[in-house]
Amino acid sequence: MTRVLQLNHYTQGQYIKKIQYYHTCGYKLLTSGYILLSSLPDLCGTKTQIMDIEKNKAIIARFDQACIEQNNAALMDELVSDRVINHAAQPGKPNGKESFHHFLDALHAGLSGIKVTVLHQAAENDLVMTHKLISGMHTSHLFGVPASGQPISFEAIEIIRLENGKYAEHWVQSNMAAALGTLQGH
Repeated sequence: MTRVLQLNHYTQGQYIKKIQYYHTCGYKLLTSGYILLSSLPDLCGTKTQIMDIEKNKAIIARFDQACIEQNNAALMDELVSDRVINHAAQPGKPNGKESFHHFLDALHAGLSGIKVTVLHQAAENDLVMTHKLISGMHTSHLFGVPASGQPISFEAIEIIRLENGKYAEHWVQSNMAAALGTLQGH
């Protein structure tokens, strides 16, 4: 459904211009600064969508803190759908929930003091994109690289599609391999 909001702009009683805002449910309402969006009626559930987006961001933050930083497997099982598709899983390896367990177990076996810092985050509908920095101390064997005793950090850009408050799909690109490469030889 498309809704049109038409405003006529007057200055000192004189007609200046007509402004039309087109809104299709599920897409952002475009404004030019002449109106305050919060004073408008909730067209097609826009305020609800904003609340849902904030809930989705909170789910990602909870996962980052409890699962990545603390390796809380029970909470991970709660936050990740049984039908999740992990598009970042290694070719030929399982790409479901077990791929999350495998990665986090390996990460925690090789790093201590893991910290996640969110650098940028954006969300729309059921998708949350997060650019994050993951850091820790390389204290044991990690993805083929023996312990170096050195601090390590790598960036990841992750897209999560949520469904019913759980991870449903996961995409990620990171520079972890390059960061590990710099530790070889220490």
